[in-house]
Amino acid sequence: TDASVSYLAQQLPSFSSLVAFSLKLSGCLKLTDNSLLDLMVNITQLTKLESLEIYLSGCQLVTDAGVVQIAAGANKLATLKKLVVDVSLCNSSHNFAITDSGLSEFAVQLAQSHSLESLTLYASSSNISAHPLTDQGLTDFSHNIGQVAQLRSLKLDFTWCINFTDKGIQSMAKNLSNLKNLSILKIDLSWCKALTSKSAAYLSTAFAQIRGLNTLYLCFSYSRNINDDALREISAKLLAKLPHLTYLRLDFTWCSNISDRGITALTEALSSHAKLIGLSLRFNSSFFISDVGLIEIGKCLVTLKHLQNLTLYFTQCSQIGDAGHIFLAKQLSQMARIQRLGLYFSYCKKITEESINQLSANLQKISSLRGLTLDYTGCSKISEKSIVNIKQAMEKMDQLNGAVTYNFEDKDKGSKKPHSKNLPSATKVKKQEHLHT
Repeated sequence: TDASVSYLAQQLPSFSSLVAFSLKLSGCLKLTDNSLLDLMVNITQLTKLESLEIYLSGCQLVTDAGVVQIAAGANKLATLKKLVVDVSLCNSSHNFAITDSGLSEFAVQLAQSHSLESLTLYASSSNISAHPLTDQGLTDFSHNIGQVAQLRSLKLDFTWCINFTDKGIQSMAKNLSNLKNLSILKIDLSWCKALTSKSAAYLSTAFAQIRGLNTLYLCFSYSRNINDDALREISAKLLAKLPHLTYLRLDFTWCSNISDRGITALTEALSSHAKLIGLSLRFNSSFFISDVGLIEIGKCLVTLKHLQNLTLYFTQCSQIGDAGHIFLAKQLSQMARIQRLGLYFSYCKKITEESINQLSANLQKISSLRGLTLDYTGCSKISEKSIVNIKQAMEKMDQLNGAVTYNFEDKDKGSKKPHSKNLPSATKVKKQEHLHT
C-alpha cells in the first residue's frame, strides 16, 4: 500500500552511503502515484546513489504522474549512472495508465541528466485490444532520450504497443541514432502487429551509425507482416556496419513469412563477424524455413571462431528434418570455444532418431562445452533408445558436470518429460543468454 511504501521511503535518508537501490513492487494493486512521490523525494537525498531500479509491473493505479516523478527524481541524482523502470502491464483494456504524455515527459526529465549511462524501460502490455501509446508518444520519447549523449546502454521493451507503425519506428530510429556512445542496444517490438519490414530497414539504417555497438538485441516476434526483406535489411545495412559486435540476439518468432532466403542473407552477414562471442537466433514457427536454411546456419557457425554462447530456436519449423539437423550437428563439433549451447527443435516432426544419434556423437567432441539445453518435445520420430543414449553420453562428459537440461516427449504418457541433471546450472545457462545476447 501507499502507507508501507511511504514508511520505507522515510527510512532511506539514513542510508546516506547507499550506491545502489532496487525496489520491486510489481503486482501491488493498491499502490498509487502518491507513494512514488514520497519515495523519490527521499531517494534524492541519497547523494551517492549510482544505480536505481524500480519495478511496478501490473500496478494499475500508477499513472503518468508517477512515472514522471521517478524521472524527475532521477534527474536530481548527480551521481546516477543506471536507471531501470518497469511499468509493464500498468495499461489494461480498462485502464490507460501510461500514455503518450507520460512517456514523453518521462524522457524530457531524463534528457537533463549529465550522469546517466544506462537506461532500461519496460513499457509492455499484454493482449489488449486498444493501447494508449502511439507513434507520437514514441517520437517524443525518443527525441528526448536521443539527447542523453552519454548513454552507453539502452534497453526498451514496447511489447504489444499495437498502435506503433513504421512511421513511428522511423522517427525513433532517427532520434536514437544520435546516441553515438551506445555499446548496448535492445529494442523489443513483439506483438507490434502493424509493423512491416520497413521498420527493420529504418532501424538498420539508423543504428548502423552507432559504430561502437557491441551488444545488439532486436525483436519483431509475432509481427506477421515481417518477411525476408527484414533480414536482408538487417544483414546488409546494419550487421555489415558494426565491426565491434560481440553479442547478437535476433527474435523473429512467428514471423511466418521468413524463409530460407532470409536465413541465407543473414548467414552471409554473420560470417564476417568473427568476433562474435554470443549468438541467439529465434525463428520459431517459421514454416518456410527448411533444411536449406539450417545448413546455411551450420556453414556460418564454423566461421565464428570466438563464439562461446549459442542458442538456436526453431520450434515448430515443420520443414526442418534430418538433413539440416545432422549437418548442423557435424558443424557444432568443429566449434572449439563453444561453452554454452541451447538447441530448441520441439515439434519439428521430420527429425528422427538419426539426428539425435548424430548430435550425441558430435557433442562429445566439444571439449569446451560447459552447459547444454536440448528441447525436442513433440518430435515423435525420435526413439526412446536414442534419448537414453544421448543422456548417457552427456553424463559421461566430465566437463559438463551435470549442467544439462533435456526436454523430450514421454511417449508412453504422451506428456512432456523434462530431465535435468543440475537445474541450477541450467538456469544459469538461460541467465547467461539474457545477459549477453
